[in-house]
Amino acid sequence: MLAAASPNGDGVLEKLRIYLLLRSKDDQYSEVLRNHFLKTLSQAAQVLADPSSVTSSTPPEVLTLAVQCLKDPQISKIFKGIDPLEGPTAQQAGDALKSMEQSFAFSNKPSHFGEGVLAAF
Repeated sequence: MLAAASPNGDGVLEKLRIYLLLRSKDDQYSEVLRNHFLKTLSQAAQVLADPSSVTSSTPPEVLTLAVQCLKDPQISKIFKGIDPLEGPTAQQAGDALKSMEQSFAFSNKPSHFGEGVLAAF
């Protein structure tokens, strides 16, 4: 199931990108956006720990983030260091944003046969 997930060619991670951008600049953001980020991060960690937990109701954003963590150990390391209650520091958000921008995560390239999918195999 994870192998079939898109590395974000369709913009699934856009909300996460916006949150990371705002947080990295110590800009204002809504609690709803922060809570969404933390929930998505938690669910992605659960999927990584137990891929059999994926169901038809697992959000695409969670699967895409899990694939990014599988594909890029740096992203995974940054996300593991984030406090699950407080969220990322501005530095962690900036590091995550930079790492994800350098990977396939925030590109608009078609990803059906992209390196993220191949790396998940």
